[in-house]
Amino acid sequence: MIIITEDKQSHRLIKKFLIESGVEKNHKDVQFGLTPVPEFPENNDVQLDLQPVLDPEEEVYTKQKIIKPGSEEFKALVAKDSRYNKLKNLATKSLLTLSIVASLWNAIPQSNLDITQNDLQTQSQQLETEAQIKNQLIEDNPEMETEIEEAFNFDVSYDVSIDKEKVAKSIIQHEGFRGLPYPDESQWSVGNGTKVYSDADFDNADFSSLRREYLAKRAKGEKALRKWIESKIPGWRAKFFQEYDIQNDGLHKTSLITRNQAKKAAKISINKAIEAMQKIDYYDRLPENIKFAFIDMAYNMGPGFIVKFQNFNKAIDFAAEALNNPEVSESDIEVANELFKIAANEILYNLNDDGTIKGATKYSKDLPDRSAKNANLVSKGIESPQIDVTPKNFQNESLRKIYSHLFV
Repeated sequence: MIIITEDKQSHRLIKKFLIESGVEKNHKDVQFGLTPVPEFPENNDVQLDLQPVLDPEEEVYTKQKIIKPGSEEFKALVAKDSRYNKLKNLATKSLLTLSIVASLWNAIPQSNLDITQNDLQTQSQQLETEAQIKNQLIEDNPEMETEIEEAFNFDVSYDVSIDKEKVAKSIIQHEGFRGLPYPDESQWSVGNGTKVYSDADFDNADFSSLRREYLAKRAKGEKALRKWIESKIPGWRAKFFQEYDIQNDGLHKTSLITRNQAKKAAKISINKAIEAMQKIDYYDRLPENIKFAFIDMAYNMGPGFIVKFQNFNKAIDFAAEALNNPEVSESDIEVANELFKIAANEILYNLNDDGTIKGATKYSKDLPDRSAKNANLVSKGIESPQIDVTPKNFQNESLRKIYSHLFV
């Protein structure tokens, strides 16, 4: 290839772009043995009008070559960073040159796989390059300032709000209803999976035996079951009403609670789960669907579930860090979405270091439908009709292997 530019820096940028992008398929490094004029001693006579004889079959690239939307150069740039598709209108109006495209190309981080926590803090080099090019274009074309500003506005917004009523309705529906308490892993639950009262706990080791007794008594009929429950957690009904500030209906101490009473208690517990999740540093940056999964898991397993799901927590934390920029870009979204997929896998599977599946998590075994639903919510990541998120360069490698440095 032959590149003619006014300075060495432009030459290097353009050459690097042409070779890396594959636009220039013939990667011959043509050297003419010419010494740049500024490097000659002051008193030497230099003939300035000499030009090298070029091979007519060689493509000649100049710094000011106009890049159009349909050109290989523009397509290569967009393939590396889809945000730059917004520059299509500027390319249509012949405002993009080979030098601009090369500068943008070389400012893009080499690979989304080369991620460290510090890298996620900022993309300063890329942002600085974009700002310089934008400002230069505006200076050269002041009449198009608004259009140029809009073309370089790569901000991406996504919904971080959460509909508490929608969450509560879903959880209550998923939990079903039981009017009497039942042993539930390490606590006594009632109604829509709500803890009967604050200290209605038992040791995990007792769960199996309590469960067997519970099923045996239930098989004998409701009367026997009610009597057995009262013997295990005496006064449970009065404590339930007190715990959730529900007016005691004055029925017998072994009576079932009603659906409305259960719903009131469930909503209070769900709000507590939401409050607990809001204390997590990265929670506010999560999209609605992932917050939904968080709240459901917190309600079902307690707010401390993220301690048990350590790698899930790490993946979500790093995804949120990718979104922790004043101006979230589509490339930030891509990185975050790949990490959300890793987190979704961590809900369902215990994984080996190389990313292969060791087995299902206890949560997945105990609640296959619920865990699958939450994993799906997390895996969706940030969805937007304006964003074309096409993961690049991951091929058939395990996502967890790619991001293995996060889980050491």
